Amino acid sequence: MIISQKVNFIFEQPLNEKISNNKDLPYITIQIPVYNDSIVVRCIKHCVHFDYPKDRYEIQVVDDSDDEKVIKAIDESVERYKNLLKISVVRRNSREGFKPGALNNAMKYAKGEIFVIFDSDFAPEKDFIKRLIAPIVNNNDIAAVQARMGFLNANKNFITKFAAGILMVYNTIVLRITSKKGITFLQGTGLAVRKDALTSCGKWNEKSITEDADLTLTLLERKYGIKFLHDLINPGEVPFTLRSFLRQQMRWSYGMIRAGIEHRDSIFSDKFSHTQKILITLILFTGIFSFFVIGMTFFALLAAITGIPAQLGIEDVIRFLTILILTFGFAFTILLVLKEEALLGNFPALVLAIFFMGVILSIAVSVATIKAGRNKEMWWHRTQKSELE
Repeated sequence: MIISQKVNFIFEQPLNEKISNNKDLPYITIQIPVYNDSIVVRCIKHCVHFDYPKDRYEIQVVDDSDDEKVIKAIDESVERYKNLLKISVVRRNSREGFKPGALNNAMKYAKGEIFVIFDSDFAPEKDFIKRLIAPIVNNNDIAAVQARMGFLNANKNFITKFAAGILMVYNTIVLRITSKKGITFLQGTGLAVRKDALTSCGKWNEKSITEDADLTLTLLERKYGIKFLHDLINPGEVPFTLRSFLRQQMRWSYGMIRAGIEHRDSIFSDKFSHTQKILITLILFTGIFSFFVIGMTFFALLAAITGIPAQLGIEDVIRFLTILILTFGFAFTILLVLKEEALLGNFPALVLAIFFMGVILSIAVSVATIKAGRNKEMWWHRTQKSELE
């Protein structure tokens, strides 16, 4: 089913929705949350040069940094552009609530009718804002919009190829399938949300380490529409060290499961169709599948070590062909994704990464899944970003 859906998507016409001529351009607040990432200067530069009227948007650099070099770089960047448009740095005395806490604090000083969020390592194109907010401006039923994630450093090393590959499958296939059933999960960056909708949902949940998933569920529960723009790319970075990659995946898995547990009554109520319930559950509780990967690997190794050599039988041939067909379907899906991302050359490395890193990732995700199930606290860790050149 996934493969047939994917093939259909290849021939799908780009959305490229534009703001209707009879619509007034809303005032936008762009928020860039940052914690000790000097690469934010690049994001600021891209946001300053959007082809959106300079008197119709403002930029808030929501800075929780304690690194003096980063603080200085941010202040110098803001000073450089302050004559072009309204741009400010919003700081606070503590990091309470981490990213969602910082965003909520900055809301007090924001003028925008629509909030647009970028993580510090993203570099959106000039026409990004107009295209991102178009569905909200044109349709009162749409409260939030999510752009598709792109990857600036997918070819940096073995880790980035694996990390980008996982997100490519999610963005290129999973989100496009679920969005057709009215389910689009926000990804924390490259998104727009109406201020009134965000406020009615209680703002960002400061107790969640995946505040984007939590807000998604709250919006859907309140019957707000969320749209996914598969043809609008928001290019950014993926983790390039094993430690930061595993920490990110553990945080996501933990946060998604906690969100699912905390919203379980609504998820399984009549607010969602049966199909939507299945899709939401699969996305939120994907971490559980890590136990199956570990189990299959363990028993395969055990069989290889303790198995007694025997003559090849017809059952063995059928079993091998079944596995081959299933593997081919998965490999074909990856090939289609890489083709769409113009990264076909990464296929061999990605296949190797799946075999060599899949078990390591599954173990890490399993730990996070157990912690989430037992409601044990998981600390928020900053994902390492590239340094400003």
